[in-house]
Amino acid sequence: MGQGTRRRTGSWLGTTVVVVLLAALGYVALTAAQVWWSARTDSPAEADAIIVLGAAQYDGRPSAALQGRLDHAARLYEEGQAPRIIVTGGSREGDRFTEAEAGALYLHTQGVPGEAIERETTGASTYASLASVARYLQPEGVTSVIVVSDPFHNHRAMAIAEEVGFEASASASTTSPFRGSAGLAQWARETTAVALGRLLGYRRLEAIGLRLDELDARIGTATITSPVGTAPARPGGTAPHPDPRLATAPPPRDAVPALLSAAPHGTGGSRDLAGWDLVPPSRSSAPHRHEAGA
Repeated sequence: MGQGTRRRTGSWLGTTVVVVLLAALGYVALTAAQVWWSARTDSPAEADAIIVLGAAQYDGRPSAALQGRLDHAARLYEEGQAPRIIVTGGSREGDRFTEAEAGALYLHTQGVPGEAIERETTGASTYASLASVARYLQPEGVTSVIVVSDPFHNHRAMAIAEEVGFEASASASTTSPFRGSAGLAQWARETTAVALGRLLGYRRLEAIGLRLDELDARIGTATITSPVGTAPARPGGTAPHPDPRLATAPPPRDAVPALLSAAPHGTGGSRDLAGWDLVPPSRSSAPHRHEAGA
């Protein structure tokens, strides 16, 4: 190969690399702008249901982030935007309550009747929760939803809801604790997730995440031990939370179904939806759903 040919090849490769990098940067910048714009757009359309995405709970009491979402969902319900609210979110090791149970209990105190609340109690991510809700409620004719989360989560939450088969709009909490540097960090995280989700598909991205979590858990189990032999309790578990506002003893774990079904504002209990298993809703028959406490 002559010197001139090598120069032309090198120039072509360099130009290709620059073009690819500029295209990638442009794609990420466009995605960041869309995530930012969605965070500042609130236009919920009347729907069949409101879905509240889960966040941390402290032994049956919602965290500030979750309470803000629940308050917003309750306002949408009172305004007649949808006839039911689905609260989502599972639990972690050591927790006595799921995020969905904490959410349902809180909504009862805000006057939302039990028969208007349903609980998805196994989801550990946005995709898992929305896929589970779709699998169990779409056969009942629930096709349109309002997704309630924090502002920077709007774009991805709507995209996932649409991927699992819903007509979706988003309406974010107005009291989100993610502000300042925390808000910028969430913006960056959501931009990355949306950029990858568009390329790979959110379902595939979820599956990759599950495998990485499993690998991380295996590595952690093999290499990490507590100085006293057991892992310290996490804030959402059975150990007391340092926040003095949470000092009152929570209701016993086995009393939750009774509390939900006998709540003063409801004539019937809120219902549980079963979990999900990465099977698309269209490929599975509608499974059995049980009443709370059954």
